[in-house]
Amino acid sequence: IMTYQRIIVTSISEYISRVIEFSDESEVWYRGHTSHAYFLEPSAYRYKRFRKNSRNIEERSIQAAQSDMLHIDETQRLSIDLDWLCYLQHTGTPTRLLDWSSEFHIALYFAFEDYLKDRAKSGSFPCIWAIKPKAFKKGLIEYIKTKKEGDKFPFNLKKTEQREQAIKLLQDEDLKGTRFIDNHENQKKKFQLT
Repeated sequence: IMTYQRIIVTSISEYISRVIEFSDESEVWYRGHTSHAYFLEPSAYRYKRFRKNSRNIEERSIQAAQSDMLHIDETQRLSIDLDWLCYLQHTGTPTRLLDWSSEFHIALYFAFEDYLKDRAKSGSFPCIWAIKPKAFKKGLIEYIKTKKEGDKFPFNLKKTEQREQAIKLLQDEDLKGTRFIDNHENQKKKFQLT
């Protein structure tokens, strides 16, 4: 069960102070939402059709991507379904994954995006989520290790070798959200604060 603390800030300086306080020398991932009322929910779950058929839809999307995108250099290193879902997420396909950034100002941009574009909904307040990935990854690794061959398992990690590969990926100290989060230099420049 995920627990969290809600903190309301009223200025950018207070936000930055809270970021510094929360980070306490450890890595933090951030996610911005344009409304406090939005759930921490992947884009695919916003569609009823996906909720009912998520496994089939994801498997078909991955199979189509594997047959249609293997000519793209960066897809050559994708091996497990999770790798493919990360890639599809960053090319605009709704998935079960959530985008996170190690840069608090990128989350700040996404939280205020509707306000900057003058399309914010009345009564909504921007929201920024922050998590410490090492603690999260540790919990996820323990969850994966408790599963046995043949158990129902997310990301189609039914085989022992697939689970071991996922654990190795999670233990990678250089892992930043997904393998693609910091490869979007143009996107990072677009969201830098000046």
